Amino acid sequence: MIDQEAAFSFQQLTISSVAVTLTATVGLNNAHRAVITCETNPIRFRYDGTNPTSTVGHILYPADKLILEGRVNISNFSAIRASTATDDAVLMITYETI
Repeated sequence: MIDQEAAFSFQQLTISSVAVTLTATVGLNNAHRAVITCETNPIRFRYDGTNPTSTVGHILYPADKLILEGRVNISNFSAIRASTATDDAVLMITYETI
């Protein structure tokens, strides 16, 4: 049988002008994978342990999906509102484990 990921926690996170990390209250340390969708405005993100700025980092646009794999990558993820956005962004995150 092939291992499959199982969703176990969900988070809605508002992204503003200060970089934030993922903060799920249930078992963030147990997540092997995070599925992240951008709902409203573009963000910049990094997952190397350094915070992005509004102009430096990978960009994620509304309706884009990011799949992060690995506990370290998930715990190192941080995001900030992109410089092109005038309003906060919203991320929807589902955490999965094997």
